[in-house]
Amino acid sequence: KGFGESGVVPVVFWKRSGDQRPDKLRQLLIQRPALLAAEENLALLLRGLRHELGDGLARRAITELSDDWARLCEVADSREIEKWIMEQKLEAIGRELGDQSQAREVASKVPAVAAAPVPLVTERCRTLQEILGSSPAIRSALARSPALLAENSEQFLQASAVLASGVGPEAARDLARQRPDLLGRGPEIEALFQKFRERFPEVWCARLQERSDGEWAHWLEHLGRPSDVVAAWLGRIATEERAASCRERVKSFGVQGNSTIAEVKA
Repeated sequence: KGFGESGVVPVVFWKRSGDQRPDKLRQLLIQRPALLAAEENLALLLRGLRHELGDGLARRAITELSDDWARLCEVADSREIEKWIMEQKLEAIGRELGDQSQAREVASKVPAVAAAPVPLVTERCRTLQEILGSSPAIRSALARSPALLAENSEQFLQASAVLASGVGPEAARDLARQRPDLLGRGPEIEALFQKFRERFPEVWCARLQERSDGEWAHWLEHLGRPSDVVAAWLGRIATEERAASCRERVKSFGVQGNSTIAEVKA
């Protein structure tokens, strides 16, 4: 017979293994019973920490800074609580950058950075480090282009890949360090490179990598320029290429002529 038919009711007992973890929140409520009357402030704090810091950092703040936030919830209004959450947020960004003052400076100059959750800013910092190669390089880049930290990480990766397709990986990293704004201009770079592919398919990569003078050396100046300006510049490049081709033919003809004369004399 089954349990139901026999009238037997199964009862399961279990015992927690290991030491029971202390319930810090329960202990805090016992120590500070006034928190029980601060339900709205407490809800605002927990909601704000999770949203702005992410679950991991929010849990850390709740457990390690309980005296600070408990006091705020007991006596402060919502503005003071939001200000405290922002302070924790800026400190977290500063730890990621390795520079607390720069984190505050960037957030002050670029409101979109201050508004972004810490996990999103952290992802951007780590993507920039992957591209630029080091934390000092990130800080140097943000000193030049603080708005970069408000851009999407995918934009950095796309711009870096496009640059590398034209100038090579090492030169792409050097360019990104010198001109960090380029990491937010991937579509403009791709549009210009596409024009190079159409007009100069066989030589454009070599020209970008080798030329430090002439019209090719001005390619960065033509990113995002009006189409008529770019078209006129591409025309000057074509003229330059034709002139170079003529010089090569003359040079080649001269070598061949000298060889013929030498053969006749022989």
